[in-house]
This record gives sequence, structure tokens and C-alpha cells, in this order.
Amino acid sequence: MMITLIAFSILAGSALVAVGSLRMVTRDTLSVVTGCTTRARASGTLHRRLAFVALWFLIFGLSYTV
Repeated sequence: MMITLIAFSILAGSALVAVGSLRMVTRDTLSVVTGCTTRARASGTLHRRLAFVALWFLIFGLSYTV
């Protein structure tokens, strides 16, 4: 019972930390994606990179389908 309480406390604390910093994580992610998209568009590799990302999404999506 005590181990379960400690585990749930750690889980709740981790969830609070994640939710508390969600705005900053979202802002940083948007900044990185925008910068990468701009550089890929300028260098002409946007279509190739999008196809590569779509391939990996397809691989992971199909591997977790029951």
C-alpha cells in the first residue's frame, strides 16, 4: 500500500511538472518547427523531408495497430 502511494505521488508530481511547463514546451516546439520549415523551404528540401516524416509516421502507425 505504501509503495502504491509513493508511486502515485511521483506520477502526480510528474504530471504537474509536465502540465506546468506545457506552454513553454509548446512555444519552443513551434519555434523549432517554424525555423526548420523555413530553412527546408529555402534550400528546396521541404518535400523530401515531409515525405520522410510521413514514412516514419506510417511505419510507427502500422506497427502499433492491432
